[in-house]
Amino acid sequence: MTTFFLTDKNGTKHSLNEQQLQALAAKGKITPNTPLEAEGGHQGLAGQIPGLQFNTAAAPPPFAQPAQTTPAPSANVFCTNCGAPVSAQAVVCMSCGAKSIGHRKFCRQCGVALNPEQVVCIKCGNAIEGIGRGSHVGGTSFADGSEQQRSHSMFILFALLFGGLGVHHFYVGRKRGVVNIFLSIAILVCLFVGYQYYRFADIFSDYGFNVSTQEHKAAFCFLSAFVLALVHITWIIIDIASYTTDTGEVSRSVGGGTHTGTSGQKSKWVAGLLAIFLGGIGAHKYYMGSWGWGIVFPAATIILACVNLGIVTGIIAFIEGIMFLVMSEETFEEKYPPETVHPFRW
Repeated sequence: MTTFFLTDKNGTKHSLNEQQLQALAAKGKITPNTPLEAEGGHQGLAGQIPGLQFNTAAAPPPFAQPAQTTPAPSANVFCTNCGAPVSAQAVVCMSCGAKSIGHRKFCRQCGVALNPEQVVCIKCGNAIEGIGRGSHVGGTSFADGSEQQRSHSMFILFALLFGGLGVHHFYVGRKRGVVNIFLSIAILVCLFVGYQYYRFADIFSDYGFNVSTQEHKAAFCFLSAFVLALVHITWIIIDIASYTTDTGEVSRSVGGGTHTGTSGQKSKWVAGLLAIFLGGIGAHKYYMGSWGWGIVFPAATIILACVNLGIVTGIIAFIEGIMFLVMSEETFEEKYPPETVHPFRW
């Protein structure tokens, strides 16, 4: 059944089906010249609807158009999945059953259909990129597209005191805090296993057994724990550095207003220095957002170190660091834009 929208004299839109329109037409509350809006934003007159019977002898309709040229703005916004009007506080669209925000099919502010490539609505100028989610580390989005600002000091404090548990990530709504928890568990497991090997080696050595194998395994576990701890600490430091060194600003419409925040563009100097001095454990990859490679680098370093080739990853990272430093700012920003961040972006 088709849904129509009727605007009253106060500028408020009313959603009506065909039966409700017929009832209003029979009472004379709408006439053939009453403006209506159909689904999809199509404008027309009530008289253009087939089968609608009007009572022309009745009193004039109360749903007269507002006297002003531009009607008063409605408190409603639009579902970004189906384009139907929804309350600004609605989490789920009652027309399509999907979340009313977070999609890129329709503009949140005016309801016009969008192309997948659009980042700005041509009709109302609303920024499409980032609808329904925070565009920077300092905020958490809510159902109406607004954003609650998070304290910079609290983020840094959580990172320093509880970084091993990922509390700073959870504080700003990032799920990657789970990775911090897994890293902490892995470090504890390596330490526990290494200690057990060392303890058994110490016990059996008293009875004259050859315990060199156990000692090597213990040393490997302790080395793995050390590397993982170094990676973890470096990642937390990078989180803090990324929070304070992101450059560039982007203005976008949020909840009907304009919000200005960091765009997430990284510094080539920070990336280069991290690659040169801490590249063997993937510090530069974590900083650039390529956390997949950030895990591969230290893992490869540990494996290659077993055959005395651990320096290979450091050499690769050193070359990357030099490339970052000699690269122009324009080339760096063009090659590593924030919107193309991927776990395995090289």
